[in-house]
Amino acid sequence: MPATEQGGDASADPHGGSATTYTNWQGLLDACADAMKAAEIVEVHFANKRLRAVPPEIIRCSGVQTLCLSGNLLSEVSTVCELRSLTDLNVGWNQLVTLPEQIGELRDLHVLNAESNNLRRLPEGMTRLVDLAVLGLSHNALTELRLVPGLPGLRHLYAAHNALTTIPDAVLQLTQLQVLDLCDNRVHGLPPGLWHCTALRELLLANNSVEALPQDGLGRLTNLVELVVDGNRLSSFPDSLCELRRLERLSAVENELQALPSALGNLTSLEELGLSRNALTELPLSAQGLTRLAYLELTENHLKALHPPSLGSWTALRDLRLSHNELTELPDSVGALTRLRTLHADHNKLGGIPDAIGQLLHLEELCLGYNQIPAVPVSLCGLVRLHELDLSHNRLTALPEDLGALQGLQFLYLQDNRLSTLPVSLATLPRVREIRVSFNPLNYPPAVIKGGKTLLQQYLSGRYSPVPPTASVFEAFSSTLRSKAALGDPSSSPSPTRSRSKPQPQNGSPRAATTTSATSTPSPATAAAGDGAGGDPGCNSPHSPGSGTGPKAGGGRRKPPLPRVRRVSSPSGEDADDDCASAEGLAATLRAVRGTDSRRGNPADREGGGEIGRATCRGRG
Repeated sequence: MPATEQGGDASADPHGGSATTYTNWQGLLDACADAMKAAEIVEVHFANKRLRAVPPEIIRCSGVQTLCLSGNLLSEVSTVCELRSLTDLNVGWNQLVTLPEQIGELRDLHVLNAESNNLRRLPEGMTRLVDLAVLGLSHNALTELRLVPGLPGLRHLYAAHNALTTIPDAVLQLTQLQVLDLCDNRVHGLPPGLWHCTALRELLLANNSVEALPQDGLGRLTNLVELVVDGNRLSSFPDSLCELRRLERLSAVENELQALPSALGNLTSLEELGLSRNALTELPLSAQGLTRLAYLELTENHLKALHPPSLGSWTALRDLRLSHNELTELPDSVGALTRLRTLHADHNKLGGIPDAIGQLLHLEELCLGYNQIPAVPVSLCGLVRLHELDLSHNRLTALPEDLGALQGLQFLYLQDNRLSTLPVSLATLPRVREIRVSFNPLNYPPAVIKGGKTLLQQYLSGRYSPVPPTASVFEAFSSTLRSKAALGDPSSSPSPTRSRSKPQPQNGSPRAATTTSATSTPSPATAAAGDGAGGDPGCNSPHSPGSGTGPKAGGGRRKPPLPRVRRVSSPSGEDADDDCASAEGLAATLRAVRGTDSRRGNPADREGGGEIGRATCRGRG
């Protein structure tokens, strides 16, 4: 029972008394001061309290049965061995290097959790824990399990994420063992006498280096319900695998399987089958006997075809994943999978979609991207529960006008096809959150194609109003200057000498007569070449030597300073120069404002960037 931070909560005791659970240390100490109260405490939970040692006062709780000290900073827990009534001890997620030798004194212990420590060995005293049923040793540094066979009552052994290389033969003496988890170790093989563990229900060996399963012993594990061998080096399954009539889940993802046993269909209780990332080219004909199959994952193999009778017999199937294969068609028998909710067949060579797809009335995800599909059957428009439809990267030239009948659709991916128009009914999709149509020859305004589902639906419904283009930055500059001039701002007004005509050169002088108005703007050529004989083309300061002002300038006009502009962020993340001190800086600023900086690439590429890289559909597989 959960307890308050002030002390404990009283809970009913099946033996007629009162029991107390404590999660507050001070409240526990107060209770321990009273011997009678201390004897009534049966549960103590002190997880994540940053304890560095077990306080000795806890031994006063002589009747405690459940003690949780997980998530602390404990490096030694020998004190708890004084609590002889313990049945459940959790010291996981601490800093233990070993367990105390005295732990064997806890004769009533049923559950021991020492996961996520730094255990390198197990104490000899553990062999006296004859009633221990659950042992958690995952996420440690164990290299052997030689003492585990001394626990005859062990039912659950969790030793994943260690450094084990072998499974000792003595483990096979654990005749009551039901769960054996050895995932993420360095195990190379299984002992041939594995069949002695006849009570085994779950055998978890993922991410090891197992090259073969025992030919004879595997079939004798008649109670086996779950077999997980993902991430190993299996090239085949033994035929005895097909004798496991109670097997419900078989996962062999990421191995080197090239074929499956011909009698695979004998696994009549199988509900989940995961065989992704192997080298399978076909399924055995007997697979049609897997009538209870609900989840089938075959992505990233080399399948060229599905046997129609097999596909049609999997009527309980809810999730079918066939992505990244070499399939050229989906047989019409797919229509028999009336319970199917997810169908992924992207990255294949499909040349079409069967009309029978319309019979999958419970379908929610249909991913057929990266194929060679030229058309969409009208029957697909009847899948009213569909919320994701991926037809991207195909050869579609048109879509059914009734596609808007998919009232539950939320995600529609149509990019990279050959569509020149879209059905008007797409404007009526009420729940759609995303529509992608880029990289099609659509004769729509670019803003509509890039603007997402809102603008697209407005355009299709005739409610789209083009937004007038934003005034150019030069126009904004000119407007600012005119406004300042109207207010008498000296920064925008020319010097008085600029209103007078330049002195006429004498006959024979190489300089031609020039008259400049107070409001005239220098031509690009003039700005580039500078004004006056001593002008510096790269200097914008009106007081710099040779800037074209004052009596030494030979009567030339002063170059007006560039107006200040607002700070804008360049595509590289750096701020543009406030003063735009050079023509190059001004050009870069203008490109950043207009969104056409060459460093940012083509705007169409930017809009479709996420779409090009979208290789697979969401979900498992």
